[in-house]
Parts: sequence; structure tokens; C-alpha cells
Amino acid sequence: MDWTWGWTAIGAIATCILAGSIFVAIWQIIVTRENTNKQLEAARKSTSAQVAVQLFQILREEEAVETIEKIYELGPNYSAGFIKNDAELKKKIEHVIDNLELLGALVAQRIIDKQLAIEAYSGSTALRCWYVLREYIIEERNRRRGGLYCKYLEDFARRT
Repeated sequence: MDWTWGWTAIGAIATCILAGSIFVAIWQIIVTRENTNKQLEAARKSTSAQVAVQLFQILREEEAVETIEKIYELGPNYSAGFIKNDAELKKKIEHVIDNLELLGALVAQRIIDKQLAIEAYSGSTALRCWYVLREYIIEERNRRRGGLYCKYLEDFARRT
């Protein structure tokens, strides 16, 4: 009796099982990767929402709203020295600027959705503050010699 055919058949069957197993393993990797990406995206959106809500709350606090109104009252023709001479006003303005800068950085890094930030959280506020405080910000940038002061606020104002 010739057993060669039997061993050849067993080898062919084993090869088919191995090839099928490799295909199933690759398919599982792809499916798992897609699910992991979906979970990561959902977690990122959740984190973004939490950060956005916190920034929204900070920018809607009474003190921040009053400071923003004072910024608007300054108008575009004020002197940047006016802010520097009023230490308390400068501190309050810096607080608002820092939060708008953070918002701009989060938008630039795509942690917070740009449209959400613009429409719901401060696009117009950032834009108006940038144009009113532009002279002050540029002077501070030059004084600090880093050239990075409020770069994200400026970028966010441009995106708005």
C-alpha cells in the first residue's frame, strides 16, 4: 500500500488550516485595532468635552466676564501702558488671556474641536480680546523676547 498520498493529503490539510488560522488572526487584529481606535476616539471626545466645559465655566465666572467687559471698553485706541500701570487690571487681563491661550492651544492641538470652541465657547470673545489687546500682547511678546506669548490666542483668533 502506498501511504505517500495519505501524508500528502494530511500536509495539504494542515497547510490549509494554517493559512486559514493566519487569515483569521490578521482579521482579528484589524477588527481589534478598529475597536481600539473607536474607544480611543470616544475617550478623547469625552476628555475634550470635560476640558471645554471647565474652560467655559472659567470664562463665564463673574470676575472673568467683568474683565472681558473691561477689555471691550478699552477699545482699540487705548495705550498698552494703561494696562501696565494698573496692576490689578493687568492681573485680571492676564488671567483671561491665559485661559484664551489655553483654549487656542487645545484647538491647535486638536484636543478640542475648532467649531465647538468657536461657536459655543469663545470664538468671538477671543477675536475681540485679540484685536483690543493686540498692542499690549505684542509689547509683552517683545519684552519677554520669546516670541511665543499668546501665539495660540493669535492663532485661535485667526481661525475664528
